[in-house]
Amino acid sequence: MSGLAPAWQVSRANPIENLRSGTPGAGDQPRRSRLRGTLVAAQVALALVLLGGTLLMARTFWNLQRADAGFNPRDVLTFS
Repeated sequence: MSGLAPAWQVSRANPIENLRSGTPGAGDQPRRSRLRGTLVAAQVALALVLLGGTLLMARTFWNLQRADAGFNPRDVLTFS
């Protein structure tokens, strides 16, 4: 979803003008650069939040596997 705004900007850009200027994005306006920076920062922040949640979930799963159930689960049969 966060890749839509940059893709939309690129589709509106004139590639010949950018190639002649010699630098990528040389014709960008400051407002566009600010928007791009904000979107990148938001994407990195979201990725870090998701990574933290994943690590917490993995640690919880590991702790649940090692927790004492209070009974011997060997040879136990369950059905519904």
